Amino acid sequence: MECVDYKKNLDECFMNKVKYSSGYFALMPVYGKKFVLDWCMNEGLMASSYECSKCGKQMNLTKQPKLNDGYEWKCRSRSKVNPYDCSRSVRKGSWFAGSHLSDFCREVCQTVLIEERTMIGGVGSTVEIDESKFGKMKYGRGRTSEELVSVLKEWVLPGTEVISDCWKAYDCLKDEGFTHLQVQHNLHFKDPETGAHTNTIEGT
Repeated sequence: MECVDYKKNLDECFMNKVKYSSGYFALMPVYGKKFVLDWCMNEGLMASSYECSKCGKQMNLTKQPKLNDGYEWKCRSRSKVNPYDCSRSVRKGSWFAGSHLSDFCREVCQTVLIEERTMIGGVGSTVEIDESKFGKMKYGRGRTSEELVSVLKEWVLPGTEVISDCWKAYDCLKDEGFTHLQVQHNLHFKDPETGAHTNTIEGT
């Protein structure tokens, strides 16, 4: 039942996106590589058919999980007289040829997060937070309370129940319009009295 509801919610979210918007493109890959390829072919960005250079017949779009694109054009003959195995990239001859699509996809996702962001939480909602540093700390310094509060105010609605570990920088949250629960990780993963934990964000 959960899978059905998830698919239904995803479909509704996708259909509500304005076509050709950054949010529309960001959701497309969720439906799989074939969906994206079909879309590109329907829009004329990629050829929807190819003739085999060996026999002149139409090549078959074949699933190839080991390839980045997931598919390629193939034509094969097992004839004893003239056997061959001909393949062609789905990108060949298109403006995708030689492109670094993974970098492009990251840029699209970044644009969506910035331009179409919405605040989370609110009264009756819980948000788990945790600090992480990707890269090197400059001069050995971490984030300050002021920086953390600034990020929370930008992304989390007032009145939200915020759960964190017991890092001192979080002590000011109760004075900033949030209900603040903490869990002492050196004692337990889940607070035995309040039930507070940050297991979800830790796992993420």
